[in-house]
Amino acid sequence: MGISILIFFIKALYSAEAGTKSFRLNNHLGQWLTTEALIVQHLNSYFRDMYTATPTDHVQIVLDFIDLLVTNEMNASLMATISLEEVKAAVFELGALKAPDPDGFSGSFYQTYWNIIKEDNILVAQELFHHPKLLKSGTEGEFALKLDMNKAYDRVDWNFLEMVLFKLGFHHTWVRLVMNCVTSTSMTLLINGSPGRKFRPTRGLRQCDQLSPFLFLFINDVLSTMIRKIYNAGLLDAIKLNTNDPLVSHLFFADDSIFFLKATLSNCEVLSDTIHQYCCASGQSINKQKSTLFFSHNTQPEIVHLISSVLDMKSVPNLGHYLGLPTVWGRSKLSALAYVKENILQKITC
Repeated sequence: MGISILIFFIKALYSAEAGTKSFRLNNHLGQWLTTEALIVQHLNSYFRDMYTATPTDHVQIVLDFIDLLVTNEMNASLMATISLEEVKAAVFELGALKAPDPDGFSGSFYQTYWNIIKEDNILVAQELFHHPKLLKSGTEGEFALKLDMNKAYDRVDWNFLEMVLFKLGFHHTWVRLVMNCVTSTSMTLLINGSPGRKFRPTRGLRQCDQLSPFLFLFINDVLSTMIRKIYNAGLLDAIKLNTNDPLVSHLFFADDSIFFLKATLSNCEVLSDTIHQYCCASGQSINKQKSTLFFSHNTQPEIVHLISSVLDMKSVPNLGHYLGLPTVWGRSKLSALAYVKENILQKITC
């Protein structure tokens, strides 16, 4: 599993007189830990807690949204005997399976489905982001919610993942094989070059594993299915770009989730309850500091304040980037895309 200490700031201090090097660590309470024993104890405790499953709730409610999608033919293909030719082909295709980052999709995924990805996600997303800017009149506003999950891969509950795979209809033998891959991991913290005590996590997906992005999609698709069925039941009001266009309630791509709804208290409460049930069942947790709301110009200030308060998220004039492109374009496209040139120059000069 990939490890990044995001809430800690480790500072190296050098003593000019003694020529020695020491470390201190600032924990989440703002306290400085200065001895190696305290630092090791704190880090061990932090990562054990991070990868230890917590009690879940609303599991059956959430599972009831999932449809059986895996056919007998699909299971027969999954359970077919693996030939030597298939193993050889997989070995020789490893280059295509390299991901751009630890929790990214493989090269072959993008190569195979690029036409679908670029058309259905980037273009649709750009239109949906631009639409609220055009709404300057009317009594009913709209809002977009860009949801950020806190350490989404690390918090995947193994029991929930297994139940989702069974509910989708995967063969029990195949599910057992997958879960053996997921649960057979162990972790050791390396602190100042010295390995600590090994421990076994009870949740999370290894971000360096090529299987993990696809397993995470099964988890994330549960939330998508919940939103779709609740919308179909008439409990959510989605938005449309034009009169003849289909209604859109959300766009998901990997672990990026964006919702598009009418700016009403009812929509806000239903969405909040749905996400809460999903998080309780799956082990996921919302990062409310990074999740943001974007409202159309015609949304009344009191509605903006009310929805922001209920969701406990801030309203921003710009949602930043989505799939590498700005969500809000200014007058100058040159300025909006200046970051592309900067990124290229940084790679060239490195």
